[in-house]
Amino acid sequence: MKSKAKPEISPVMQKVSAYIAAAPRKALPAKVLEKTKHHVLDTLAAMVSGSRLLPGRKAISYAKTLGGKAEAVIAGSRIVTTAATAVSGRASARGSRRMQAARKRAPTSLNAAVGP
Repeated sequence: MKSKAKPEISPVMQKVSAYIAAAPRKALPAKVLEKTKHHVLDTLAAMVSGSRLLPGRKAISYAKTLGGKAEAVIAGSRIVTTAATAVSGRASARGSRRMQAARKRAPTSLNAAVGP
């Protein structure tokens, strides 16, 4: 049986691979770290405030009916449910908050599709 020759790795891929492998050992620049903190805080705030809007309340109400193993909390609620259900509830709450903010800037639907 013939043995297959190892595929050759291009110099560009070697450089990219070395860069990626070294990344965890390098500190993030201060501006990147600060921006990351703002994005995390903004996302958490959108989940909590969105849980108070109608779509968020509906998603949380639906999540209550699903039950399941206590693995994660739905942000903005006291419901502990499966991780999959919690992610779905968080996404609905966060999305409802962001859509409300977007509608203030552009009253038309940002998700509308136009066809022939």
